[in-house]
Amino acid sequence: LQLRDFEPRRREWKDEDPPDEELEAEQDALAGDALWEDVQVSLELARRYLQRPQREQRRKTDYAVRITERLLDRMEKLHEFHRPEVKRQDVYATIARVLHAAGRSREALPHAQLAVRYNPLSYEARTALAEIELTLGHLAEAETAWRRALIAEPERPYPIFRLGESLVRMALECHAADRRCSLLEEATGHFRTALDLLDLQGPVDASMGVAHADALSKGQVAYWLGRALFDLDRYEEAATELQLAILLAYQ
Repeated sequence: LQLRDFEPRRREWKDEDPPDEELEAEQDALAGDALWEDVQVSLELARRYLQRPQREQRRKTDYAVRITERLLDRMEKLHEFHRPEVKRQDVYATIARVLHAAGRSREALPHAQLAVRYNPLSYEARTALAEIELTLGHLAEAETAWRRALIAEPERPYPIFRLGESLVRMALECHAADRRCSLLEEATGHFRTALDLLDLQGPVDASMGVAHADALSKGQVAYWLGRALFDLDRYEEAATELQLAILLAYQ
């Protein structure tokens, strides 16, 4: 779908003399509406891309980049019209998710940060930022982002699990024994909570309709719980959880 050819017409109208402020305002509104409709089309393409298997996402990196460039171009034009749509967090969060899924996490980071700045309580924006920070190895930032995502959606197993994973990763890099033990203990609590919630809610926790982005299985959680317990020298408990992970075909 092509963006409507409103810009040449708009310039032609604005050259008319005498200027009509009411007419100009209406023309700007129509132009902004056309841009926003085009953004919706691009967003749908982005969501379909995110629903593809991960291997296919990586093979279509160029396609992902074209989608995000199209969205960014339209959003920049909406800025010119002073339209409130530019602050809708789902657009920039989706841009960040697409770039991240395509393996371009560093490029995705500023868009996720912008999404959070526009809407600090958005689960989708917080989750996109946390995923990217964790992938880039920014563990402290990822921990903070996961905690804030839980403020928006405290009953979701996925951010609880990912917070626990972030804590385990921090513990592996921690040289202070007491601090390391504290991180691992907190992580085991989050993993157990995630398992309990999965039992109640089912095996998949999808974020904002994006199934592949936040898919979570009990096997994943059991594996990380077993790993944390092993690092705490609680070997029998660790073995039980790791056997469960194998039983659930964790990969």
